[in-house]
Formats: sequence, structure tokens, C-alpha cells
Amino acid sequence: MAVRTIIPGPPGTGKTSTLRVAGRLCQDSMFFTAKVSPAVFRDNLVSGHDRTVIIDEADEGPPDMETQLTLRWDR
Repeated sequence: MAVRTIIPGPPGTGKTSTLRVAGRLCQDSMFFTAKVSPAVFRDNLVSGHDRTVIIDEADEGPPDMETQLTLRWDR
């Protein structure tokens, strides 16, 4: 099951800290930032298979990030 949670807010309001806490509450989580190349982003998703993946700065991710996330969820 895929759940998407978005934490909006201006810089410095604790969004990343909140994501890190959420990751600690999950049994097997992986945290990474979307500010990487499309290839690194894809590799991070592959290594996060069957895990809870928490993506920071998702609004600055690769242009095809939404497609990659949808395709990964279907597998």
C-alpha cells in the first residue's frame, strides 16, 4: 500500500525534522533527498524496494519523479 504524505511550509519550520521522526517510527525506512540526478533518484528507489521511503525536497526532484514513483508502487 502506498501512502503519500506532504508536509508543506516555509523554510526553517521543521519539515525535514518531522520526516526524520516519521522515518524512525517505521520499522524499515530509508530517507533521501530528491535533489539528486535522475539516475541516483532511480537507484535510491530501487534500493528502497519493500521499505518505507521518505523523500525530502520532493518538489525539487527529477522531472519524471511522479512517473517513477507510480511505476515503483505498481511492482
